[in-house]
Amino acid sequence: DIRGMFGQFLAIGAVTAFLTKLTSMTTSLQDVSDKLGVSTDFLQKFRYASEQSGIKLSEAEMGLQRFLRRAGTANQAGGDALKKVFDDLGVSLTDVNGNVKKGEDLFLDFADGISKVKNPSDRLATAFKLLDSEGIKLLQLIGNGSGKFKELANEAENLGLVLDDKTIKSVADTEKELKKTKSQFEKIAIQVLPPLLSALNLAVVGWKGLYG
Repeated sequence: DIRGMFGQFLAIGAVTAFLTKLTSMTTSLQDVSDKLGVSTDFLQKFRYASEQSGIKLSEAEMGLQRFLRRAGTANQAGGDALKKVFDDLGVSLTDVNGNVKKGEDLFLDFADGISKVKNPSDRLATAFKLLDSEGIKLLQLIGNGSGKFKELANEAENLGLVLDDKTIKSVADTEKELKKTKSQFEKIAIQVLPPLLSALNLAVVGWKGLYG
């Protein structure tokens, strides 16, 4: 039955396309999370907050990457100049136990610290040292402290826009099955297309006979 085969062809194609997009999204999320050294939870909220603040994701993530890299340098030998920037903002690179703070916690501390720099020119100059030119627009999100970020982060969670780690892992596991599904889909396509094209050809010939 050509109609049944064609329907199956379309259904599998739609499901495969959806799953491909979903796995691509979560794979990208995990990759960027690993690259920056922040949790997927924070990254999803950061992306949402940045978009809602009118900041392109590419610029926001580059700014975050620059900030975390500079924070890492400030914690090492030869990073005195950068450490002084953090010190001047009242931001400690370590917690009360002397352990290096997580990147996401450090970012929020930085947001609160930069908000206390009242002179706009000084705030811009200080932010530039840690965010670089690509990330300076993050001031639209954190210029007045971490409050706006936290508010938008809660909003993202309440809207159900934040995937938990279990779901992300589940989608990653599904990717393996998706590859098998693609192979099956291609097999069905090979079976469906010849009779489908033949039927379409007959339909065209019939149409020409009626209206040609």
